[in-house]
Amino acid sequence: MEPENREVTRFKERPPKEEVWFYENANYTGKKYILTRGFYSLKTLGMDANDFFSSALIPRGIKVFVFEDDDLKGNCYQLRPDYKPATSIFQSVNANFEKVEVLTGKNTLNQNLIGFKDINDKISSIVVFDETQDFATLYENQFYLGKAKILYPVDLVNDAYNNVAGTWGYATLAPYNFNNILSSLKANGIVSGYQIFQENNFSGKSKQFLYNVPNLKDIGFSTGAFLDIKNSDWNDRASSILLYFKTGKVIIEN
Repeated sequence: MEPENREVTRFKERPPKEEVWFYENANYTGKKYILTRGFYSLKTLGMDANDFFSSALIPRGIKVFVFEDDDLKGNCYQLRPDYKPATSIFQSVNANFEKVEVLTGKNTLNQNLIGFKDINDKISSIVVFDETQDFATLYENQFYLGKAKILYPVDLVNDAYNNVAGTWGYATLAPYNFNNILSSLKANGIVSGYQIFQENNFSGKSKQFLYNVPNLKDIGFSTGAFLDIKNSDWNDRASSILLYFKTGKVIIEN
């Protein structure tokens, strides 16, 4: 019986941490990037990390989404944790990105990508998050009251890619019955802010917030016409939303 890979042993024996380990080569070899919860662009990872990763070790309870282009653009894939579902049994599922079974995925035409994919040396940006800590919450009423809906940093079931905006996001709030009824919103964990849009697909007037918003009636809205009777506030006007994320911390080991 062959001895266990040294990196796998280290990963299994480490204290519980919200870390994902990415490697330069297959089978957990070469330069290693240790990532915590957060958003990683090439600005954070370094240009040397562009189209660089070939394997990874992913713990239970952490969601990992990788993007083929920088700044969360291009085709997107959710990687599987290296443990059997609902168990503590390790299984090596991300040892070779030339043929890795993704949990979910979408391309920029919003077509689903499932099954085994070749993502070797194709990753340029990454989001790592914990669903129990990292999310935005939308509220129907002011001051975080009434019907609520949680939005996660990435959710490929409901996310859509907009080629004009060049970004992933929640292109419509209609599936959540939140179209034009948003009155307050709050960020948690790695979610650092949001941009709400008047129309679907990130179009029309927009407003960016890098803080919690208890009352959208306090945020003025203008159609651009000074005497327009539709000028008022942002309450019950949002139809789509983009989320913004805190930058994660990276440790590089040669």
